[in-house]
Amino acid sequence: MCVYIRGYGLLCFFLFLAMFFGGKVFASDNAVDVFLGGSVEDTLSSSKIGFSKECLDGVCFYGFSKSASSADLPSVSLSGGVVIFGVSSIELLADEAGDKKVRELDLMMAPYPDGSSDGDNRTFFYSVVARLSKAGWERHIALSQPRVFGKEAVLAYEEDKEVRDILRKSPMLDAAYEMTNEEWESLPPSSAWMMHNRSKGEYLRITVQKMKSEQLSGKSSYVYSFSFYTERAWYQQYFKGEEKGRWLELLPTMIKSMHDIRLQKERALCKLGLNIDETYQDPKVKSLQR
Repeated sequence: MCVYIRGYGLLCFFLFLAMFFGGKVFASDNAVDVFLGGSVEDTLSSSKIGFSKECLDGVCFYGFSKSASSADLPSVSLSGGVVIFGVSSIELLADEAGDKKVRELDLMMAPYPDGSSDGDNRTFFYSVVARLSKAGWERHIALSQPRVFGKEAVLAYEEDKEVRDILRKSPMLDAAYEMTNEEWESLPPSSAWMMHNRSKGEYLRITVQKMKSEQLSGKSSYVYSFSFYTERAWYQQYFKGEEKGRWLELLPTMIKSMHDIRLQKERALCKLGLNIDETYQDPKVKSLQR
């Protein structure tokens, strides 16, 4: 199970995985090549594995799943050089009619063994983030969320109820900030980080789910999920029903509304002594520039 960006230390990373998994490295013969925004038919025809298909309300879902304990789990290669090994679940979303382009890709990696070290999982997670960063992926902040620094947000969230009320359910998790072991171990059962690739206009949500070991202190079982989105799929999430079809028309007004909410939160956090990262700028919406 690993993520690799071509040209950045494949051998060393495999050695790390081999040590972590006691010498077991997942087979990658069943490779799946996916291009976000590319033809789903090209992905299906070039794949060695079979996908199920189900269509609903004009959207088709192409799925694959296999036992996480299988020794021949497939790898998934994305445009831009990202390769994810040891994938136990794949789901592609594409329009039922028209150009049938892949607009969303959801992957679940085989979980780490029960009783894995929290520290080893943290090391693995940030090695994934580092390779994504080298491929052009960077921290993403939701349109309505305040632009606070990663470490400051985590500490303030833990210490101040007023900050928690503003940030709501969880601290602003910043992939660019590497948590300490203590901070990592204190994460809730489900946590998410968002990233974007400015040059490609693509978005990513990484979800980490963990279950604490009842027998062993400092050890947990972890599951990693990756959801990649085209620009269209990402912003359509802000709309419901027939508005999804008008997303591009409605987007400028929605962005302004979300930014107003962000500014309100930032003013409140400033009064509580937190710093705002004014260097952060939302990625430009390429579809609005055409």
